[in-house]
Amino acid sequence: MGHATRDLQKEAAWRRRLREQATSGQSVRGWCRRHRVTEAAFYWWRRELARRDAEGSGASFVPVHVTEASAGDGAASIGVGAASMEIVLTDGRRVRLSGPVDQQMLIAVLDALVMTNAAVAERRSC
Repeated sequence: MGHATRDLQKEAAWRRRLREQATSGQSVRGWCRRHRVTEAAFYWWRRELARRDAEGSGASFVPVHVTEASAGDGAASIGVGAASMEIVLTDGRRVRLSGPVDQQMLIAVLDALVMTNAAVAERRSC
């Protein structure tokens, strides 16, 4: 079944909203009221994004391995206020962030990766 062209920016914005609500500690109703979002739109996007993810848009969950940097690998020590993070994608590409890495930066990087994966999957399906 074909879909209209996806607005990847709108999709990314709704993914951010869903994450914000999930981490806010607020109920969906309270969060929606505070952010002037209708509950119907919130629930529609939550279902729609879950459907898109299940459809195999190219993005998938993979195991995460957290490792401590050794002194000889050139990574800064977390104990002195600086850190580094490396995200290894399933195709072997790497995204390196050097720190400190705050939550908003990480969210922006992950959103960009999701949008890139969705765009690649969209082009492949044409």
